[in-house]
Amino acid sequence: MRQATYNSIKFPAARQLMNTSTAPQEMNASFAQNITNLLPTKGGTLAIRHGTLALGSPTGDGSILDIIPYVKSDGTSQLLVTTDNGKIKLYNEALNTFTDVRTGLDPAGYYFWDYHNEGGMPKLVIVNGVDPNMIWDGTSITTMAEYVTDTAASETWVSATQLSLNTGTLGATNYPNGRSVKVTFSTATHLNVSSLTRTGSTATLTSVAAHNLQTGDYVTIAGANQAEYNGTFQITVTSPTVFTYPVAGTPATPATGSLQLTFSGITRTTTVSSSAISGQVVTLTFAASILPAVSVTIVSVEYLATPEAFSYIFSGQGRLWAIPAGETHPTEFKDNSKRGYVYYTNDLNVINSWFSPVTMQMSFIDVSNTMNTVDEITAVSEYREFMVFLGRKHIQFWAGTDPSDSQTFGYANTFPVGLVHPKLMQRLPNELAFMTPYGLRTASLAVQSGVLEAGQDVGSAIDTTVIKEVESILDDATVYRSCRSFFYPKQGFYGFKFPKKTLVYQVREESRGWVEFTGDFKDCTAFVTDSSGSRLLMSFEQQIIRYADDPDSPTYSDRGQAIRWNWWTPWVGGQRRWANHAFEVIHNDSAQLDFEVLRLKNNSLGAVVSNTLSTSPVMGFWDEGFWDEALWDESDTVIPRIRDKFIAQTMSFVVRGETTVGPFEITSLTCYGQYER
Repeated sequence: MRQATYNSIKFPAARQLMNTSTAPQEMNASFAQNITNLLPTKGGTLAIRHGTLALGSPTGDGSILDIIPYVKSDGTSQLLVTTDNGKIKLYNEALNTFTDVRTGLDPAGYYFWDYHNEGGMPKLVIVNGVDPNMIWDGTSITTMAEYVTDTAASETWVSATQLSLNTGTLGATNYPNGRSVKVTFSTATHLNVSSLTRTGSTATLTSVAAHNLQTGDYVTIAGANQAEYNGTFQITVTSPTVFTYPVAGTPATPATGSLQLTFSGITRTTTVSSSAISGQVVTLTFAASILPAVSVTIVSVEYLATPEAFSYIFSGQGRLWAIPAGETHPTEFKDNSKRGYVYYTNDLNVINSWFSPVTMQMSFIDVSNTMNTVDEITAVSEYREFMVFLGRKHIQFWAGTDPSDSQTFGYANTFPVGLVHPKLMQRLPNELAFMTPYGLRTASLAVQSGVLEAGQDVGSAIDTTVIKEVESILDDATVYRSCRSFFYPKQGFYGFKFPKKTLVYQVREESRGWVEFTGDFKDCTAFVTDSSGSRLLMSFEQQIIRYADDPDSPTYSDRGQAIRWNWWTPWVGGQRRWANHAFEVIHNDSAQLDFEVLRLKNNSLGAVVSNTLSTSPVMGFWDEGFWDEALWDESDTVIPRIRDKFIAQTMSFVVRGETTVGPFEITSLTCYGQYER
């Protein structure tokens, strides 16, 4: 066959990748009808994606729902997993062990998490809409809670175990039996000191009367001629009249002078054993004697308050933002009275600061005031200078940094397209991408155009596919909870897992667009990039899995199972019929494997001709008996070529295969023949 006597039609590897929104007959050659398990390369080829490998051993109990990476303050990386039997486990990769760090959680919980820097220490906040909110510090999980100062009360000492508050009926709600409280008191009465001595670095004070102090209290000593004894110190009580405290230096012992002991703002913690209300006065009885036996001035009373079980958490602008409690459901609202609430922390970089010091209630903004229809906020994010509140039907942008100040923080705009699922959203460098009922959209288009649904966005090429997938998840609550999304910066792609399809968007300068991943990417339940950004982790049942794209030892199977790949070209044709003679598949240096080419013609899926082709190993420059023909080729790769004679108005090809080996990169498919004269 002499190629020079024929015309050619070239199907290049699709630079814009998959398109399901345009009719295949109208699609240009830079798109494809379908691309499965192939990714574009810098060289403009389509390469089989890498496979997966199991990471360590299974959990031993409970299928993994989520994988949560965390970096401790010392730089140590950790992995937490949530399971469907109500547990959170810590995975030690070095020892290949799982350890329970929280058990007894409600299986109905649907987990979200974010990282918040508090006092220079990174902490992980985990919520699930049902159980109390959790904080992981790298060692243990604690429950989110904070002491709230009762600013509405005027307090009065009653006895060593009682005080009264003039707060009205609010007090009965804030002080149920068993609630932890902090009481701060002071007294204008000075206790007389019998003696003050020193042994080494420890001072021992003996009072004339019982001091009623407790270990850990702070007291003020004054009047000693030796200045080292004077000051405010934390004490250790050894008897009703004696306590010790640390002293610097070597002052003379015993101390001399007019010694005075005062209580200055002593705070003690106990629990409420009972409360009684009479008119506007609530009397609290404590489980222990925390007050002096004589009357003192009560400075403040604080009660331990726990925020409701948030269903979503987000860290942005130095604060935490949260959505009210409730199970995540595809169509049912959690609580209509709070459908527009977004809670926020009052203090910057402080996790436990949800309750307003003025109202003693959780601080929130109500974005339903700017909704023109019934909606519910399901997620929170940020984009540039905006806080973004994503509802089922609308997405709102708010500007400012202090939500407690309506003069500097307020509503900016609403876009009439909603988020279909709080896990189908990804924050990218300089971008926010979220899945709407009509396809993937970005915050940049919304801000630039002012109309979210207008113009071509990153998801436009597969809107038809997304619409079908969205319909399927809204019909079934169990299916809805299986959705996930992920971003893998190492290879520049992010993905959205629906029940039937996992759609992956590749971000490269040379090629941007969509492909479909199957195999483990379709079956896995969790996806996350580890803390280093260099590993994509997934889970299947009880097993953590990693994407095996290591440069030194890449894998091209999903835990030993063949990867099925596919490239389906657009229909190509014109006014004149094409008389084909042969076609060839151009590929780069490749592992030895077989693949199939399906040829279709005349816009019909019925008449399919199948051909099997093989890649060949690169031939050596020399053979024992003759010059190697490959030496004179333009490349070292033997091109698979098939004689295929047919006449067609239009034609399309499907190049596909199953493999456990790689690499394999397709450059193009070229047909050789002549146009009808």
